[in-house]
Amino acid sequence: MGSDCRIKRVRLKADATYDPQPGDLINNVLGSVRATAPSAVPGSGGTNETIPDSTGGGLYTLRSATLCLPNTAPVAVITANTDHGVKPLTINFSGSGSYDADSIDQIASYTFNFGDGGDDVTQSSPNISHTFVDAGEYITRLVVTDSRGKVSSNTAQFHVEVDESTPSPTPTPTPSPSPQPSSCKEDDDSSITYSSGWHLINSSTASGGHFRYHQGNSNQHFASVDFTVPSGSTGAVTYSFGKSTKGGSADIYVDGALKQSVSYAGSSGATQTPEFKPEYNVQFSGLAAGTHKLEIRNLTGVVYVDGFCLQNSVISSQPTTGPGATSSQSGSVSAGQTATGGLTVPAGAQEISVVAESTVAVPYKLVLVGPSGVALQTVDAVNGVAVLNAPVTQGGTYLIKVVNVSLGPLQFTVTATPLVCR
Repeated sequence: MGSDCRIKRVRLKADATYDPQPGDLINNVLGSVRATAPSAVPGSGGTNETIPDSTGGGLYTLRSATLCLPNTAPVAVITANTDHGVKPLTINFSGSGSYDADSIDQIASYTFNFGDGGDDVTQSSPNISHTFVDAGEYITRLVVTDSRGKVSSNTAQFHVEVDESTPSPTPTPTPSPSPQPSSCKEDDDSSITYSSGWHLINSSTASGGHFRYHQGNSNQHFASVDFTVPSGSTGAVTYSFGKSTKGGSADIYVDGALKQSVSYAGSSGATQTPEFKPEYNVQFSGLAAGTHKLEIRNLTGVVYVDGFCLQNSVISSQPTTGPGATSSQSGSVSAGQTATGGLTVPAGAQEISVVAESTVAVPYKLVLVGPSGVALQTVDAVNGVAVLNAPVTQGGTYLIKVVNVSLGPLQFTVTATPLVCR
């Protein structure tokens, strides 16, 4: 038979005919055609004529007639049971979604490459498992071949991310450089409880455009936040702060238990210009359902509050007192002289906190005078800093005096904040 796609009936013997099947070997093919029309009477009429096939002599293999049909390339499709995890990561891939538009074809083979340096894997099954032993990102590729040998028109791809092994749990609290809390409270939020002695300072680098700080040593002053973790949840709280060259330290308690001490000492910044960074925070996680309290206690030197963030928790405290408006002013006074400033305190205030800080560590006195003209408290500066906290019983204008008892001029900043009812 020739090289075209026509199927010919061949006569192998004078008394027998044979229909060859695809794959059969054929030798010395002769073509038989009927020369005259057959008779309607059996056994009579009609003649056959045998003529040579145009292929001549030789050995041929009969091919399926389907080879003459158009062969559309199959389409490879790859899926998997996961696309990420920790090493070693075993993933089950499947190419069963691959298809061929030709009804006479099916997918005969699947060739996978996992992108991790190994060889291609070709198999008849669409499913395969592979283990990624190293962390990294990988592209797994699949091409398919149909039953007539046509390769897929595309290379299907599947992206895999393999992480390092999960580290062993470490005791909390654990510093969190980038917490992702469900809600945050800035330092001036009314749900945060403050004792006397906390001052509000504006700062473009703080999270809310401002922060609070406490100066001086006190085991009576504090800041705290009360919150509740709903039933069925595990909560966490993050305390963010600033640092400066004037920074001191404080102890952090959760539910009455000392968790850790925090240092606010940094390499740059001053008392009212601290540095804020994402890593300046501590986080306490794994908190069971119920009420909890975080406290900042045992304050030494300068202590900062930028805010608190909660995960799976809600604020439950509504303090009845808190810091009022902060007043801050700078000035200078000659040797032996007194500089005086005024502070208006609202009715119902309970206490006044005043901090004076000089540019040089020279002796001076800080005096608070009540509306009646009586001196309520006098303190001496230590290392250029003077701090006083005085209870008050009436509103009105209070005088703050800086008395220079040194032999030279004095430059200073005075900051004052009352503790008021909310």
